[in-house]
Amino acid sequence: GEPRHDRDLGPDRRGAARMSANGLPVPPSADELAADLAALSSGAALIEPAADLLELAGPDRLRLVNGLVTADVKVVAPGSAISGFFTTGQGKILADFQLLAGTESCWLVLPVGTGETIRTHLEKYKVASRVEGTPDVDRRIFELRGPRAGEVATAATELLSAEDFEVTICAAGGSFFLLPKASASGEQLTQRLPRGEGLGLRRVSAAAVGIARVEAGELAFGIDFSGENFPQETGRDADVSYTKGCYLGQEVVAR
Repeated sequence: GEPRHDRDLGPDRRGAARMSANGLPVPPSADELAADLAALSSGAALIEPAADLLELAGPDRLRLVNGLVTADVKVVAPGSAISGFFTTGQGKILADFQLLAGTESCWLVLPVGTGETIRTHLEKYKVASRVEGTPDVDRRIFELRGPRAGEVATAATELLSAEDFEVTICAAGGSFFLLPKASASGEQLTQRLPRGEGLGLRRVSAAAVGIARVEAGELAFGIDFSGENFPQETGRDADVSYTKGCYLGQEVVAR
């Protein structure tokens, strides 16, 4: 039958992974890959990243995270995002993350397989902090990326609000993360976004995202660096603050 993702976004917006009869992903064709890369470099690309998602609720959520990471997350405002590293007491990387701030909770976007490690880590250090961490298995996460991502995010906000669709949108530099309320809403999201007039949106493959990452010289946890590395070895200097207060492993990282 027709692949689900092609049906979601229409025949002119292909690029998401299709599955073969044996359940393995079908690689994109050369033409599809070229179109995916063009969307990432000069248009608007919709990505569904492979990640563990951990929701944190409670009034002390940012204070708790701030004491365990290299970034100054206390300053993040609702509707925005910040990235950084969880570090051990020895200053080594436990996991990198994107923190997406909502009004009553926040979400940690973590490398696949690290969600439970970070949840346990937070539990260990929360002491009397009023924070609850829950793996958010009922949500799907999407990212809008590309030079036209801002236009698409604005149009998407208007379109989805007009249709009474509940989704959290967080700006992260030049890209935007979209968090539908539930996995069922994720299906609705992929169906509704292309209906906005002139969105020009393309859902791109993981292969294209990987190529773009390598071309940009961006390192990935579990591929290019691991728990044996210090944050500075990743080249992501903006993700390490040298002016914030104390955090686990700070002395080693600063030294």
